[in-house]
Amino acid sequence: MSVMGRISAADMAQAYSMILVRADARLKARALPSPVSPSGLSHGDVTVHQHQQPYTRFFAMQEADISVPRFDGGPAQRMFRAAYMGTDAAIVLPYDPKTDRVLLVEQFRFGPFLRDDPNPWLIEPIAGRIDPSETPEAAAIRETQEEAGLILRALHQVHSGYSSPGSSTDYFNIYVGITDIGDDAAILGGLEDESEDIQGHIMPFDDFLALLKSGQLPVVPLAVAGYWLALNRDELRNNS
Repeated sequence: MSVMGRISAADMAQAYSMILVRADARLKARALPSPVSPSGLSHGDVTVHQHQQPYTRFFAMQEADISVPRFDGGPAQRMFRAAYMGTDAAIVLPYDPKTDRVLLVEQFRFGPFLRDDPNPWLIEPIAGRIDPSETPEAAAIRETQEEAGLILRALHQVHSGYSSPGSSTDYFNIYVGITDIGDDAAILGGLEDESEDIQGHIMPFDDFLALLKSGQLPVVPLAVAGYWLALNRDELRNNS
């Protein structure tokens, strides 16, 4: 409703699926909020003077004129802020404890391209948006099937949280997924209707960890999952 009269019906139809995903993320945030901060300050302590959504297509941006309480109890600080309206996402690092291998995916990424990174094709974990009313675990299982053709036998939650809370609403649910990674698992995957062009890569764990430690895998969720796997790998292999 915030953009009614400002974008066409055709553009709204294209944006509608993402509107539902963003709305579902807000419902999830209300149902499972972050822990109460040490200061005790909360959402209700922020005064909103003006709020608008200047950009809505597949993605969206919001901006607001707000007043935020100070820790010293002084007058609230007036500030103007803008943020990318992202979604909740499931992120999976597939691991085969029997062969001690991981599967990573490579694809073009627009963010590094805009940053003028000469190499915007990145190697990453499997990742995707959580659909409305879908659990993070169900999304992890679905995305692993869509992007790599793998069936997960178990999911281990690594961490859940905001990716860049100063400028984005993106919320990541990160997992290590236990699966069988055969020699033929490095497939071309992704959904054509989402313009996904994904190449799978199978890698021995030791090679993967060496690349991670040397800075050759500059994707933070992959590092979070990879270092968790390094800490828990022996137990996963013993129980396989």
